[in-house]
Amino acid sequence: MIASSRGVRRSLGATLLLAGIGVLELGCAIEGTDAATGAGGGSSCARATLPPPPTIESGPSTEDTWLAWRVVRFDAAMDGGPLGLDLDGRCTCQGEAPACLPPEGAEPVCDLLEGRDNAAGDFAAKAALRLGIPSLGELFTQAAQTGNATLLVRLTGYDGAQSDDQVTVRVYGSAGFGGAVPTFTQNDAWPIDASYLEAPADDVEKARYRDDAAYVTEGQLVAFIPELPVIARNLNMRSAFPLSGALLTGKLVPDGGGYRLERGLLAARVGQAAALGAIGELCDFNGLPVCTNDADYAALKSTVCERRDLFLSSGGPTKPCDALSFALAFEAEPAGAAATPSPAPPPGTSCDAMSLPANDACD
Repeated sequence: MIASSRGVRRSLGATLLLAGIGVLELGCAIEGTDAATGAGGGSSCARATLPPPPTIESGPSTEDTWLAWRVVRFDAAMDGGPLGLDLDGRCTCQGEAPACLPPEGAEPVCDLLEGRDNAAGDFAAKAALRLGIPSLGELFTQAAQTGNATLLVRLTGYDGAQSDDQVTVRVYGSAGFGGAVPTFTQNDAWPIDASYLEAPADDVEKARYRDDAAYVTEGQLVAFIPELPVIARNLNMRSAFPLSGALLTGKLVPDGGGYRLERGLLAARVGQAAALGAIGELCDFNGLPVCTNDADYAALKSTVCERRDLFLSSGGPTKPCDALSFALAFEAEPAGAAATPSPAPPPGTSCDAMSLPANDACD
């Protein structure tokens, strides 16, 4: 499990043990491979990784900082560059072999610049076509900017300095204001979706998705959330991704009495079963989900199954890949939050058991 104190974190030499995922050497490789040569030999690929924790201890903390996602992109980083992080310590197709066996008959999924892994990017593009929108990022962005849904990031224990070695990060979903348009200031009291809280889901302090050992290095926030559902709802439309091993990062910038998060990035893994289930979470303008008897299901399933490029838990180059790498970019603005959680939104129309993508399998 993730280190939960600064003493443990430092004794690991700035190494975070990721639950069931492997070892993340911050600033180096991620799955225990040689960062200099990788498995393919001879590669000098620079790697898109995260900064290590600072060596200075944090000072007195300021008040909690709340941020709300305002803009989301699935096609590129916020600056237009390639999207993702090197999640497996390999620069696949850049002089290095993949970290696991590609699906039978499929070519390895090639990494983006600096070993960035984002196999789910192709799925996100095809899902947007199925929903009749330019991109899934537009769905998430419109949901946030119309006050229908967003993700909230809460920082506790941050001292406001450029570097802080001990910060708690909690992530909450919000089903929005029911039509009211947010101002993206601390005046917004976003309702917290009770499904993001530990049972009995009546205390916002008890977030299910959190990192008590997050940190800030030279203004860059770094947090690890073992499991995190990312959901967008806008009118009848819906998209949801159940993520594993989520790495959340971005640049904290002072904004009035609070902060905003620029160049935000969420990189994670989606297990093959969860990715197939995500197809059934796609709902169009009429609120109708994509079921296995949908005309577009086969193409979406093929994209999920053929683009598996990582392990969900652990393995080696002789073990079949069983997860897809995932990445999205975001920017978050100052926010407030309602003190009382709101009930989880009712599920929309779903597929019957015989046509539920979550009951399907790749192999």
